Amino acid sequence: MAKQYISIIRLFDHSSIAYDTELNPSRIKKQLQAEFGFSFTGIIEIEGYTYNKADVFVELERLDFLQRMPYHVAVWENKSILIFLEDHIFNIHGIRPEMKPFETDPLFIEFLSPYLAIPFNNICRLCLNNADYADLVELLSCEDYLLPDEREEAFRAIRIFIDENISILRNLSEVTLKQSLPALKHWAVSRSGDFLNYLPDEFTAVKIDLVVHLVNFTVKIQHTNKKMCRAVSKELVKVLNLPPNLMNTVDNNDRAYQGKRISSGSKSGTGNYWWVVWVIFMLMRMLMKC
Repeated sequence: MAKQYISIIRLFDHSSIAYDTELNPSRIKKQLQAEFGFSFTGIIEIEGYTYNKADVFVELERLDFLQRMPYHVAVWENKSILIFLEDHIFNIHGIRPEMKPFETDPLFIEFLSPYLAIPFNNICRLCLNNADYADLVELLSCEDYLLPDEREEAFRAIRIFIDENISILRNLSEVTLKQSLPALKHWAVSRSGDFLNYLPDEFTAVKIDLVVHLVNFTVKIQHTNKKMCRAVSKELVKVLNLPPNLMNTVDNNDRAYQGKRISSGSKSGTGNYWWVVWVIFMLMRMLMKC
């Protein structure tokens, strides 16, 4: 079950409870009973973080509390993990190195997963809103730390995003096409294809459905918005693990779209006439030999 993480170590520091020695849960509960007793509201606020007595004691009264304490300490000492869980801030350069030592520790993953789902979902939503596929790909590379019970919550923003886009694409018509372009422009952004590749396995069917609709979309705009058509197609050719017939369609369409760009009158368009130059060159050589 997904839940918000607030480090119990901060509360221990505030209450002068040593956590680097052998712990006595009964003694800790008595100290915290007194600490919460000083609060008129039964809530302690430390550095902007709020501690509710009931939530704290749920953790303290767990039968495996002592086994979980090293992981509370590990999160406290690894600040990129801490700010991700508490503040929903994703430090792309810090979090993966900090989590790597725990990737083969199933007890840590079991501890972390319920706290990971909510910030994971929130950061996914933020990245999708900003078309920030670079950070989103990095975040999705951490999906192995999510257990089955939390995956639905963690990927909720992604699922909503894809469902909404499929709905827009499915209902495109000559009347709605132009006004729908702003809602689809993110598929022309660099690394949107990488995002589709990093989608979790449970998205395989919906990914294929989305790609089919995006292929149809490029066909519809190939004459009216060539720049967007080519950009979307450029990302689609990156997408892996598609049915062979769909991959062939994506590749063939992309070659056609990029070929249109070559013949558009730009400098690169002269490449279509290399054979004429070659024939003239060979004729000149033959004449010189005569």
